[in-house]
Amino acid sequence: MSTEVRTGRPVRGLATVVGDLSSVGGARLAVAVLSVAGSIATTHLLAPASYAVIAYMGVGATLMLVAGSGWTSAAVSRYGREELERTAGMRGVVWARVVITIPILIAATAVFVGLQAAGLLPHEFKWPFVWMTLAIGTLGVACDQMIVALEAFGRMRAGARAGTARQAMLLVGLVTLVAAADGARRPPQSVAWLMLAVALVLTVALVGALRGHGLLPPRLEHAQVRRVLVFSLPLVAFSASQYVMSSIDLVVLRAFRPAAQVGTYALAYSGYATLASLAASLTVVLIPLLVSLRVGGRSELIVRYFERLLPSAILLACAIGGLLAPIGALLIPVVFGAGFEGAAEPFAILVAAAVLLSTASCVAPILMLHERTGATAAISTGAVAVNVIGDLILVGWVGMAGDGPALATTAAIALTAGGYITVARRDLGVGPALSPVLWAPLVAGIVPTTLGSPPLGLVCAAAGAALVLALRPPFDAGDAELVARLDIPTRLRGPLSRMIIRLAR
Repeated sequence: MSTEVRTGRPVRGLATVVGDLSSVGGARLAVAVLSVAGSIATTHLLAPASYAVIAYMGVGATLMLVAGSGWTSAAVSRYGREELERTAGMRGVVWARVVITIPILIAATAVFVGLQAAGLLPHEFKWPFVWMTLAIGTLGVACDQMIVALEAFGRMRAGARAGTARQAMLLVGLVTLVAAADGARRPPQSVAWLMLAVALVLTVALVGALRGHGLLPPRLEHAQVRRVLVFSLPLVAFSASQYVMSSIDLVVLRAFRPAAQVGTYALAYSGYATLASLAASLTVVLIPLLVSLRVGGRSELIVRYFERLLPSAILLACAIGGLLAPIGALLIPVVFGAGFEGAAEPFAILVAAAVLLSTASCVAPILMLHERTGATAAISTGAVAVNVIGDLILVGWVGMAGDGPALATTAAIALTAGGYITVARRDLGVGPALSPVLWAPLVAGIVPTTLGSPPLGLVCAAAGAALVLALRPPFDAGDAELVARLDIPTRLRGPLSRMIIRLAR
């Protein structure tokens, strides 16, 4: 084991962690809102059959992104930041990922062309759409490679702006097309060309953003290629498990229940997916930060983060979740209509899954730091099994509607969070003080909501959070010193530090 040496220089990302988290999380929320607006504009522009063609293109491009790039992104966050700290560059890791990705894109192209030539794709999906899908998918992979590199360099805000800019450009283009159509339907080619143009513009902009970062000329290091592959291959199972978990609930529910119940649950799950995207932003910021801490000889801060700050983060997530569950239940029938009122209870349950996922996202960077991708894959496989078995029992045997899949998903994410904490505890040699009391605000908000009283859930969640802070606060006075060093606005930093000192045990 190598001996850590303190470099004496500031740890990259430590002084901007709050701003980075806000930028990445805010950008993901903005992308979700802009995506909904874009979908509405597209439905006003295209007929249903034409919309299906664009949906096929989206599925194809997304599959290319997941297969070609998604499973290797954590390797750049992990090894790219390490290379940056040691050599002031990351050409080796970045180009290793490119080398791994190129054969996959070639294979994806061959598969799409072969399926089209054999007549296995939908008949309305003509050759021009195949070529545009391949082009959009390839540009999407290139953009993902560059965004992950920017994040590893510590430019979290630049990466966040890129995703938001893509959705904003699409929305502006779609609104322009709707206005120009003057109520008439347009062919799907108009939207397809817009998607391709936006992807091209974003690619060019990201190339410009990476200028001056020392990534050129390309450099191939076989040792780095092997390292990235060994680290990333187990994450193929992780990516596959996430795909299965995002779809199995709907499949099982439709097998046993009417289509209307599938629709209401799909709405509840879309809300959970938005929360899950926000939770995933934690890993984007924390993986490079933890690498920088260890390379800079500050591993004691990683231990403190896991042992002391994780309980505080869980309490905060539980307080927010406890309030969000009843608020969502109250708003769903108002915003989406009385026909979707049945989505309120599943959404309230899925808020618990989102809180557990945020816990897992706080711990996952520790596993990536210690190269525990094999453990991550095993835990993900177990979570999928819990989700599938839970769906079959609760929906198929017990006869539950949307609440059944929501409970199964929550149980699967609970296994994930528990597994991650167990592995991290073994690696760091310490464990967080995770008192069951920390979950009181979440339970207090969800239970009355699922029993039909969201207003009572609001009151109970707020009261539960106040009681935990008063009787069992999860921090000590030393945490105030760390808070004082974070990039929190000055008008909030002082009162927050004083409150921690006052409430600390």
